[in-house]
Formats: sequence, C-alpha cells, structure tokens
Amino acid sequence: VVLRFLGRAEDEFRLSLKLEAGAEVRALQVHQADESAVALLPSKDGRRHASAAGNLLLEGLGGSALLRASSPQGEWLEAEVGLRFEPGETPWLQLSGEGPLLVLTAEEPLGPTPGLTIAGATGLLWQGDQRLWMTFTTPVLLRANREGVLLMSPSKILLDWQLSQPLAEAARLDRRIQRMAQQGQTAALLQAVAELLHRWPLDADQVERAEALRAEAILRGRDDLTQLELATAEALFLGAVQEMGRVAQTADALAQALPQTDLADAAVAMAQTLRAESAQVSQVRNQQRLDYRRRLMALLKREYPLLAAWIEKEGKG
Repeated sequence: VVLRFLGRAEDEFRLSLKLEAGAEVRALQVHQADESAVALLPSKDGRRHASAAGNLLLEGLGGSALLRASSPQGEWLEAEVGLRFEPGETPWLQLSGEGPLLVLTAEEPLGPTPGLTIAGATGLLWQGDQRLWMTFTTPVLLRANREGVLLMSPSKILLDWQLSQPLAEAARLDRRIQRMAQQGQTAALLQAVAELLHRWPLDADQVERAEALRAEAILRGRDDLTQLELATAEALFLGAVQEMGRVAQTADALAQALPQTDLADAAVAMAQTLRAESAQVSQVRNQQRLDYRRRLMALLKREYPLLAAWIEKEGKG
C-alpha cells in the first residue's frame, strides 16, 4: 500500500496509527515519492484530485497543481460544483493554492501576508489562471504563513471551481452598480458596491469599476457637505430658524444617501446642531414675545384700563 501524506512543508508529514491489541508495525514501510506517484481521481470536468482524511491534492486542467490541503482529520467529498470538506473534529486545516489569494471577510477582502491573523474569515479566492472559490459555513480564525493559510477549527467548506453562481452574482451586482450610478441613487450604489467587494470580488474589471464609481459618489457627497457647512454657518449667524430647518432636512438627505460613511456621520451631526440651535432661538424669541406682551399690558392697565380689560377678555375667548 502506498500512502501519500501532505504536510505543512514538503519534508514534513504526520502519521497516526490505531492498533488493535497485539498488533505490530514491523512490516510498515514509508517511501518518499513525487506527486506523480499519487493516484488521482478524475472529476466530471477534467480536474483530478486525491484525498485521504483531511489531506487533498487538487490538479487543474493541464495537470498543474491547484490546491494542497492537509489536516489530521476530516474528509473531502465530491460536490456539484467541486468538492466539500467535512471537518469532523479536526483542530486545523492548512491550505496552499496556486495564484494570488484574497481572504474574504465581512469587510473588504484582504491579501494575506505571513503573520497576519484574521478572526472572521468567510472564504478564500485564489486568482490564478484557474480560479478557486472557497466558502465557509461559519466564519473561522485564519492565520497566514509562508505556505499559505491555516484555518483553526474550520467549519464545513465548499470548494467551487465552476464559479457559475459566484460569477452570476458578480455580474448582477455589476449591472446594478452601473444602473444606480446612472440614476443617481447613491445609497443603493454604495450598498451594491459593498456587496460586490465583500462577497463576490471575482472580476478585476468589475472591482475596479465599482471602486471608481464609489469614489465618484463619495467625492460628490464631500462637495455637497462643504456647501451645507457654508449654509449652516450662515443660518446660525443670522439666527434664521426657517433656513436652519431647510438646511437640516438637506443634511438628513445627504446622510441617507451616504450610509455608513464619515460624510453621513458629519451630516447627522450638522442636522442635530441646526435643530438644537433652531429650538433654542425659537424658545428665546417666544420668551421675548411673552415679556413684551406683559410690559404692554402693564402699561395699558395703567393708562387705558378699559382697553386692557377688553384685550384680556378677547384673549381668553
């Protein structure tokens, strides 16, 4: 029997044996061989793979090695779009793939550098000539190393090399981003850009276009905020209550158009300041009107008591 163990490095492997009582291992021999000695199973789309427990060797079209995985436990099984990994009780899974790697997270993807630790990785994307898309059932702790990435206590994994569904989602979002940009719907544009970059960053042209349109929207929002700052300063200086209300409504609209940005935070703070100042100015002016009315009635009662009595009666009525 020839066994192939994929370790963290080319010269490292770990072998675990479970022996029945009275068994012996004198007949066990381990021979080093290159990957050509591994019996690879063909898949329906031309790729080949070999697996044993949590270890995997995936060969792409043309015979190039696409992915190596090693783990003391677990199982790699065929899936409709590629392979799936059932982790069992495995404490870790080491992965090394072909081409540049992106780590998917709840935020924008990260390029792993040795020593980097990511607490909530949601998937991986290898951007070589034959792309590989890997998604995790639940976020996992990831540590980047010289060989690739190490997943700690990995969840169930889907390895997709057909990419039909991811490419369809990316294309849908790309069309939506361009449509929202044409219609000037900034909030919907930013939401679609975030979804594309966070979940489906497969196509470099789509990613570049999305980032450019987002930058343009943010730049327009920054210009709008500058104009609002000038209008706010003028309204506060003049104590113009009606103008304060109008500018506050415009600031609300800007915050809604640029959700989860520093511009939205600034616009919300501006609207709050305007409304607080407007309320204070209105309160002061109401008090001034009341004070003036009291002084006037006091004068009328002294000089024109009948007129003062009639005014009070009409006011109560």
